[in-house]
Amino acid sequence: MRSEKPRLRKITAEEVALHDTEDDCWIIVDGKVYDVTSYVYEHPGGDIIADDAGYDATEGFDDADHSDEAVEEMAQFLIGELDESR
Repeated sequence: MRSEKPRLRKITAEEVALHDTEDDCWIIVDGKVYDVTSYVYEHPGGDIIADDAGYDATEGFDDADHSDEAVEEMAQFLIGELDESR
């Protein structure tokens, strides 16, 4: 019997926007919401990640041409998916 992946919590863009500082940093990448607060200062590109705090960071993430390892590492920060029903 296969176990199903848990459903991700739906998070609105308005809720993400409330987390817009280096000390409380949520971003959206490809429709998924990540709490990267604990990673802001560890990010190899410096605190540039905080520039997108509270916003959709997909374009910047894609432009940086992140490695497969970086993409896999993002999974640990995943907290939900963007609720686009509104």
